[in-house]
Amino acid sequence: MSVTVSEYTFPSATGVCDIKGKRYVPDSPKGIFQISHGMAEHIGRYEEFANYLAGEGWAVYIHNHAGHGESVKDDSMLGYFGEENGDKALVDDIKKANDLARSEFPGLKVVLLGHSMGSFIARAYCAKYPETIDAAVICGTSGPVAGNGLAIIIANAQAKKYGSMYKSALLDKLAFGSYLKRIPDAKTEKDWLSHNEENVAAYVADKYSGFTFTVKGMRDMFNLLSGVSSPEWYDKVPATLPMFFIAGEEDPVGQYGKGVAKVVDLLKKTGHKRVGMKLYPGDRHEILNELDRAQVYADVCEWAGRQI
Repeated sequence: MSVTVSEYTFPSATGVCDIKGKRYVPDSPKGIFQISHGMAEHIGRYEEFANYLAGEGWAVYIHNHAGHGESVKDDSMLGYFGEENGDKALVDDIKKANDLARSEFPGLKVVLLGHSMGSFIARAYCAKYPETIDAAVICGTSGPVAGNGLAIIIANAQAKKYGSMYKSALLDKLAFGSYLKRIPDAKTEKDWLSHNEENVAAYVADKYSGFTFTVKGMRDMFNLLSGVSSPEWYDKVPATLPMFFIAGEEDPVGQYGKGVAKVVDLLKKTGHKRVGMKLYPGDRHEILNELDRAQVYADVCEWAGRQI
């Protein structure tokens, strides 16, 4: 099956940049896959996965979030989504890309996949624009975090004191400081990402991966997690929306599976009937880049195919 790869762009709802994205389109696509990438990375890290999906007959749309990759005017804007409501604007950018995809392939069903911070964005999207998607794959997400509210307070205070573009070592430590606690023999500070050493090395060497968010960007990420952890989120997500939660059992972001299971359990308790979950034994955070990623790819594709 031949696949055509092309680029697209649109003005970001953040107002601080233009969004740069790619579409991977096979002959006669059977559906649309829209991907929301994670924090401090870029769409180039999803090329293998996007080509796999396109090879299975999916039209794939993926863009660099504002403050990431080619969607920044210059590198000083990395990890910045505007002065206010950046969390909401990131969700609205997904809507703009969704509008584009559905206009180019009217009538095709849409599966939205979000990874890590991108899963927070995707979960928020499921509550705000559920009529525009037919299923969602939530990858590497988090359960509720007890200190999240305090982190928002600190972020706002530091932004007021040091400015919006300040890079806070304190917030970075609060967010990621405990992620290596189960990896005593870690070779890098990013070993919590995956067992795949090539993947970790490429991430560490890439200037568009692993950068520190601005203090306003950190606040926006914390706001996203706060929103999708609230009772209102469970009320707004349609009970009929198919959702598939996937994560590594050794993923600190998902509280080593416990946080992911808690989200799924709460969805089921609030009447959501079409929610599934799979935790991958031994896998860390980036299951789409893990050593057993071929199995993850196949599982995602098989589940999505059943939904359409």
